[in-house]
This record gives sequence, C-alpha cells and structure tokens, in this order.
Amino acid sequence: MKREFLRKLGLEDEVIDKIMAQSGQENDDYRDQIAKQTEAAKAKDARILELEKAYEPFKDVNIEELKAAPEKIKSEYEGKLKTVKVESLIKDKLKDTKYPDLLLGKFDVTKVDFDESGKPKGIDEQYEAIKKQYSDMFEASSPPGTGRGHLNPPPAGQSLDDQIKSALFGGKKT
Repeated sequence: MKREFLRKLGLEDEVIDKIMAQSGQENDDYRDQIAKQTEAAKAKDARILELEKAYEPFKDVNIEELKAAPEKIKSEYEGKLKTVKVESLIKDKLKDTKYPDLLLGKFDVTKVDFDESGKPKGIDEQYEAIKKQYSDMFEASSPPGTGRGHLNPPPAGQSLDDQIKSALFGGKKT
C-alpha cells in the first residue's frame, strides 16, 4: 500500500504511519511464510530427485517376474529332488545288473510319479520292459568261485593242471 493513496483518502500522517507499520509487519510475516514454503518445496524437490536416482536401476524390473521367481525356484528344486529320488530308487532296483549306470539311462524319469503315501508309480512297468528288452544284462549273478573267469575249487586229489584241462576241454583227457 502506498502513502499517497492513504493521503488522498484524507488520513492523517500519524494514522498513515501506523497503517504502514502494520502493513510492513504483515508483509514481513508473509515473506517469512513464503521463504519457509520455498525452502520446504526445495527440500521436497531434492528428495524427489534423490528418489528418482534411487529408482533408476529398478525402472526396467518386471515386478510380476519377481513375484513369480520364488514359485519358479521352488518348482525347479522339487523337480530336481524328484529326479534324484527316482534315480536313487531305479539304481537300487538295478543294483544286481551287469551295467546299472547304462540301464539307468533307459528309464524315463518323467514317467515316474509318487502316490499320496509316497510310493513310486511307473518304475516297475519300465523295469519289466527294460528287463525284457535287455535281458542279457539282467543275468543272475553267479556265486563266488563260479562262472566266467573263475575256476571252481579243485576236487580233492585233482591237480591245478588237471583242473585247467578240465575247464578248457570239458573234462576230456588229451
């Protein structure tokens, strides 16, 4: 407010001085409020910039993918665990065969499942089919000291030479 305006209204100088003092005080109060609000706005702007910089590395992150990750990991783990369990059961079933590791590869572990009680389903069927197809690998193992590569203990009174001749020529004397 200007003094000239107040003089034209017919106010005395003393009243004008009081009005001007009050107006100045109010203006100072408003300036202080504006300064505080400006500082608060600057602080908020700085915080917004800080948060935008912190957000920058994550702006391309797919939230839905992150939410699904634990379930995916759990599913993969359970699949691997099932495969290990199934392979262990199959190896146990093949322990008396000639080449258990070779036969293990003939099983389709994806066709094996477990019932509610935890018993495997699908191993026995595959085992029987593989046993039929690769029957020569399922020969019964011979007791120690018999079969290929082993000599039977010599009968009483038979020399080692006689035992070798008997094994080679079927007991015929040469």
